[in-house]
Amino acid sequence: PLARSRLADMAAGTRFRWFYPDESAEAGKVERLVLCSGQVYYALVKARVANSLDTVAIARVEQLSPFPYRQVAAEADRFPKAAITWCQEEPVNLGPWGYVEPR
Repeated sequence: PLARSRLADMAAGTRFRWFYPDESAEAGKVERLVLCSGQVYYALVKARVANSLDTVAIARVEQLSPFPYRQVAAEADRFPKAAITWCQEEPVNLGPWGYVEPR
């Protein structure tokens, strides 16, 4: 249910978003910024809520190539004290980490 889009999100004048920042995180509290792609985002949000983790921001990189450097950098700048982590469901050799890590 959390992955559903409204028809208005796909109507004329809209476009694909390469990156979804964490709009709910308080910049001053965040100690860890988790970047991910795809459905693992929803599992992470559920775990953050269940464990009351207000020091964790979760952002989605939905376009891996070309990599959205500008958007990711802007999100990292919002949380200057945060450690940045990549999360994926797949083992390291099967997911996008090999592509994302050098970026």
